Amino acid sequence: MMKLITQELFRHKQNAHRLTFEILEDHEIKEYEQVAMIFQQLKAFGSKIAIDDFGSGYANYIYLIKLDVDILKIDGSLIQELLNYPERTKMMLNSIKVLADIYGYEVVAEFVSNKEIYDIVHELDITYSQGYYLGEPKPIEEYMNKEQN
Repeated sequence: MMKLITQELFRHKQNAHRLTFEILEDHEIKEYEQVAMIFQQLKAFGSKIAIDDFGSGYANYIYLIKLDVDILKIDGSLIQELLNYPERTKMMLNSIKVLADIYGYEVVAEFVSNKEIYDIVHELDITYSQGYYLGEPKPIEEYMNKEQN
C-alpha cells in the first residue's frame, strides 16, 4: 500500500501538500520505528500527519512522544461535553491547546455541530473546526468541480 501511495504522491506532487494522513485509534501501533519512517516519506512530499480522535484513548499521548505529527484532531466526544460540562471541558480543551502550541501542532475540533459549540471553540483559540454546523460531508467531486469553475 505504501508503494502505491508514494507513487501517487510522486505523480501528483503539486497536490501532495493538500493531503493529511490520519492515525486512527482502531489499532494500536506496535512498530513505531516503521511507522515513523512511513510518516517521514509522506511528509517528504509535503503531506501532513494528524492524530484523529485525540483525547479519546491513552495511546495517542505516546504518539506525541514517538511520532512526528502535525495535527491533533480533538475527539468529538470531548467537544460535545462543552454542552454538558462547559467549564471542566474548557479547561481540558485549553490544556490540549497549550500542549499543541508548545509542540507546534495545529488543532482541529471535531464534531462542531452547532453555533454554541463553534463559538466556544473559537473563544478557546482552536484554529480549525469540523462538523455538521460548518457543512455536511460531500463527494470529493463536488469540491473539485467548485475549484475548476
